[in-house]
Amino acid sequence: MIYTLCGVLLLNVVFAFKLFRNILAPPVLLGAGMLGAAIVAALHYDAWRMDVMLYESVLLLGGSTLLFTLFCSIFKKTPEFVNGDSDRVMSMSMLRKKKLKKFYVVLIVLAVACFFLKMYCFMRFFGGFLNYSELIGAAKADTASGELRFHFPVYVTALAYIGRMSSFFTCWLLALSLLSKDSDKRLRLFLIVHIMLVVADGVTGGTKDAIFDPLFRLGVVYVFVYFAKRKSLYLSFKIVLGIILGIYLCVSGLKGLSEVIGRSGVDNRESSDMFAEYMGAEIKNFDIYMHGYAFAPKSIYPGQATFQRFYTEIFPNFKITPGTFQDIGGYHLGNVYTQVYSFHKDFGVTGVIIMNFIIAFVAMLFYNRALLTLKSPQKLNLFLFIYSSASLCLFMAFFSSRFTENIFTLMFIRRIIALYIFILMFKHFFFVKPYKVTVNKR
Repeated sequence: MIYTLCGVLLLNVVFAFKLFRNILAPPVLLGAGMLGAAIVAALHYDAWRMDVMLYESVLLLGGSTLLFTLFCSIFKKTPEFVNGDSDRVMSMSMLRKKKLKKFYVVLIVLAVACFFLKMYCFMRFFGGFLNYSELIGAAKADTASGELRFHFPVYVTALAYIGRMSSFFTCWLLALSLLSKDSDKRLRLFLIVHIMLVVADGVTGGTKDAIFDPLFRLGVVYVFVYFAKRKSLYLSFKIVLGIILGIYLCVSGLKGLSEVIGRSGVDNRESSDMFAEYMGAEIKNFDIYMHGYAFAPKSIYPGQATFQRFYTEIFPNFKITPGTFQDIGGYHLGNVYTQVYSFHKDFGVTGVIIMNFIIAFVAMLFYNRALLTLKSPQKLNLFLFIYSSASLCLFMAFFSSRFTENIFTLMFIRRIIALYIFILMFKHFFFVKPYKVTVNKR
């Protein structure tokens, strides 16, 4: 049955790409993630006992992904590209570059200070006898335990927040700098250093998400600006090769990255094994859930698994119940079960259909407005920033319901408001003349 699932998901990706002609379209991102996970599961056919996979699992996983593509097609809009000379539109002459360079020097100093302040706080609380990775691992263990005895001071949290929010602008500016003919090399260097420091700050969080998120956002924003420059949704061979190389580096570096962020029990494991647990094991876990569905504990609150982060925001005493860790044949499968698991556990088959429609509507709302960057890449687009962040959640649907966990929250609303305020400030201080912010109403 796993090969049937791979076939269904492959057809879905081909169909989605033929329909949207954009690798960053919501159904292509979500479908590609699910297909990749299914292929990895198929490669472990014997080790993971994929021969016992239920047809119900195939129907739910494959059908859910296909439904998402069909729902997205309802809201599809034709993109418009730059009118006239794309090099002129890509120009960075509208920026006050001297002022911007000074600003990024300040941001870099703040980011460096934030990193060392975080490490100092770790050492002061957990002990100076621990090394870098052990300190991060200790903080991660404290968070996972639910006790939350450790907290950063408010000023450290504020510095980290400034770094994360400014990184949205860094991604956009860096994309323009790399593709524009009149870019400033020193400014470009500052932008690269800043995004690297934001990634380093993510390392202190002890999770891979915080590390990959700014890099994924940079990739999404770059491709949007690249499409605008080419006036086409097609990627050159060089870009495709870069994507493949990036994927390879991520896979081969998983073990080393896990050691850096303080993950225990990775000494005797290979990067390929860890990658399979990170992308692929969720398919097997979902099938294990389906085998024992009749005996699985039901949700206490409506949408408890789907909207767990929202519940933690409105109910301080609400505790997230993690999935059961699974092992088979000496392989660690982790405790995540794809986003379909959350929908099915909370709402049943009907809920899987309804939730796919809701997510498709919201994702396409962001995506369609982000597409306006193809016509005006030099204009600040709030929805490009939003979609660059939401796109990783879509791709990670094979992992868990990241979209509902991150988008359907009060924190996300606060982030939108903060981003809009930052855009107004950025426009006021760093553009040469009065500049209209594109919030994009079509």
